[in-house]
Amino acid sequence: MDLYGFDFYGKSSVEALSASRTVVKLAESHGKIAAMTEGCYQKGINGLSLKDYSYTRDFLDPYKNDPVAKRIAFFMIWQNSKKETHWIPIKGDAIYKDFKKFAKDPAVIFGDRSPDFYEKN
Repeated sequence: MDLYGFDFYGKSSVEALSASRTVVKLAESHGKIAAMTEGCYQKGINGLSLKDYSYTRDFLDPYKNDPVAKRIAFFMIWQNSKKETHWIPIKGDAIYKDFKKFAKDPAVIFGDRSPDFYEKN
């Protein structure tokens, strides 16, 4: 096994941070990396307001400021399979602008900012 991963679908960054700390400690005790291999707000983000959820306020900032949880190697947001239930904001969602801010943070890497893993040296 190369990593310890877990899926998390909850409503609270407190719950996510707690789960992340547990997995980080377990992974590191075995010389492995930890990852949140899938997750997001419990029932999707459609219909949420910024008061309800913010990727920056409720996810990124708490992780960046937690000495253990910030050692999570990666976090994968679940797919947008339907407009009615989606996890990545789409234009028109109340939290769309916040997600764009989240996406621009240097700690966040999407495919457009990742190195070419298949380039031959």
